[in-house]
Amino acid sequence: MTNTELWVAIPDSTLMECVDLKEKTEKAGYIARACAIHRVTRIYIYHDRGERRREDQRLLSILLQYVEAPQYLRKHLFPKMPELAYAGLMPPLRTPSHLVKTDLSEVKAGDIREGYCYRRSGTYYVDVGLPKPAHLLHKENVGIGRVAVKIEAVEPELTCSIIDRSGIKGYWGFTVKQTEDLSKLVRSLKPILVIATSRLGQPITENWRLLQNMLHSSEKCLILFGSPKRGLQEILRDEGTTIQNIANLILNFVPNQGTATIRTEEAIYLVLGVINFLIHLPIS
Repeated sequence: MTNTELWVAIPDSTLMECVDLKEKTEKAGYIARACAIHRVTRIYIYHDRGERRREDQRLLSILLQYVEAPQYLRKHLFPKMPELAYAGLMPPLRTPSHLVKTDLSEVKAGDIREGYCYRRSGTYYVDVGLPKPAHLLHKENVGIGRVAVKIEAVEPELTCSIIDRSGIKGYWGFTVKQTEDLSKLVRSLKPILVIATSRLGQPITENWRLLQNMLHSSEKCLILFGSPKRGLQEILRDEGTTIQNIANLILNFVPNQGTATIRTEEAIYLVLGVINFLIHLPIS
């Protein structure tokens, strides 16, 4: 098994076929669940030049960030806004950072939790989803906002210290980033393994061993998805480049598909399922 880190790039036109905010919110929830199930650590939302609805990029970013945040942090991170009117429809992710322990008797020194750091009367505290805030130790370079902390002690006082999120073992959720052109994004991230999904690509059935070997030899893999109406070829043509110029592999993950199109959220489930399988399949 490899520890390949998975990133995905989806267009801001992903929500274009939704008729209203409720449907857009539900679709965002499906995307978040698919990414969390398969341990995606970054979601990039790039601009599809063929569509004018730039507001959906911001909306999708807000919804994905909202559902990724532990429930007790949302009141700190997200003010009341119209974009979140149907946020309760999104299914919970239940990732390791979404701790459900709310009783101090269940907490012990060494536990890792997400928290919101704030200052009161000259003292720094962190809301870690417990009946009382944790007193923050080691306050050097402390800022107000979301942090990852380690519980240092529960009694006689609940205390914690900030830790680097990158050092947390295991899966801890995803970050969401908005970007402009897909081609510029890929160039800024290389050298990494870039997989393009396309109905016109090579069948995965003939290339799974190649993909498996590339996954096992790569620390990071970025998987590119097109829009509900336009494939990556069309999107990249508008940017003045081709899919061959930015991707290491162009693969069709559903050979002989039975529907005219595959929705973006469906493609994410399908593609990540295959990639997750190959990552955990020993090389023979």
